[in-house]
Amino acid sequence: MKTFVTIFEKCENIHLIKDVGQIPYFMHKTFAYDSTIVTLKNETDYKYLDSEVKGLKLKFIPKIKFGRVSL
Repeated sequence: MKTFVTIFEKCENIHLIKDVGQIPYFMHKTFAYDSTIVTLKNETDYKYLDSEVKGLKLKFIPKIKFGRVSL
């Protein structure tokens, strides 16, 4: 299976129905790609994931703190 990955640190639920989410969703729906958005966990619930962009996956990366700086 082909893979399509989008890295977008600030992804929130609303971004799933904008270009950030729609491009990988289109690749999944039209060309059967395994599409994933890699992001920080910016919200507790991504409601559009189950209703608007079914099949799109989110993978969360941990937040890292170095003193006052968060990565």
